[in-house]
Amino acid sequence: MIQIIGHEAELRHLLAIDAHKAQSLLLEGCAGIGKKSIAMLVAAKILGAKSLSEAHPDFFLLEKSIDQKTGKEKAEIAAEDARKLAKFMTLTPAQSEFRVAIIDSADRLNATAANAILKIVEEPPRNSVIILLAHEGMVLPTIRSRCQRVYFRPLDKSEMAKILAHELPDLSAEDREILSEVAEGSPGAALEIYENKGLELVKDLAEILANPHKANYDRLAKFAASVNKSDKTWRAYKLIVSWITNKMARTSLYGLPLQLGAHQIKAKDALRLAALDAELHGKIHECEVFNMDKKVLIVNSISDLLRSPAASL
Repeated sequence: MIQIIGHEAELRHLLAIDAHKAQSLLLEGCAGIGKKSIAMLVAAKILGAKSLSEAHPDFFLLEKSIDQKTGKEKAEIAAEDARKLAKFMTLTPAQSEFRVAIIDSADRLNATAANAILKIVEEPPRNSVIILLAHEGMVLPTIRSRCQRVYFRPLDKSEMAKILAHELPDLSAEDREILSEVAEGSPGAALEIYENKGLELVKDLAEILANPHKANYDRLAKFAASVNKSDKTWRAYKLIVSWITNKMARTSLYGLPLQLGAHQIKAKDALRLAALDAELHGKIHECEVFNMDKKVLIVNSISDLLRSPAASL
């Protein structure tokens, strides 16, 4: 049985829905907060199953597939996969009264795939339910308007503490709190950061920003090399640096430092920091698209943060 912490009201609402009347559901909220787990519970109830796997004949999970050439996950859900779902939804249920599909996620459908899904949502086959997940990205408005929508908030500190204590029992309470802080209510993001060696990166970057007088080029280059060790550490770094830049902007509005573990990061000029945050997203995208040197981007981005005027606190 899937354990759900938080979202009690949303889960009760979804489990009480009459599948005959709600053929398209859209579960919205940031990534990693449990929407997929809840969707699986709802799908299992509709299908009359105690538990659910992709092997169930009346269940279909549509998600990004693996590129056979690169061996990596595709950036989007392709049209060919969406067409497989469309064919599945027209079949007669084999084991239960319904056919149920989960799309993870609707904001990762490419244009052709989105149009294929729209046709299903517009004219859903009899005795079928489609559950779409959206991680606060762009969902085709025509799809969104035809779904019953349920929004999921980020988890609060106590809920995050329970999940991380269960998932990472050997980690210190302080380290779990740092992960919770950076993940901002998303246990999935917290676990991804931890599993990708992100906790060490958080502490290292916080130490650099809290001690700008020690942050010479060699220090930044050493940190950049640790980020650039693997695709996993790079993914963790993207989450971390975006959060720190955004958080520095928010705390500086009130003339306060950012406290992260044992480190206190002082900064002011919220508008400049907010602009750096926006620029960073564009630079990361450009770096990945054109296969540019990530180490140069990392050093330059941290240098920009270090040039933010220190607050007189």
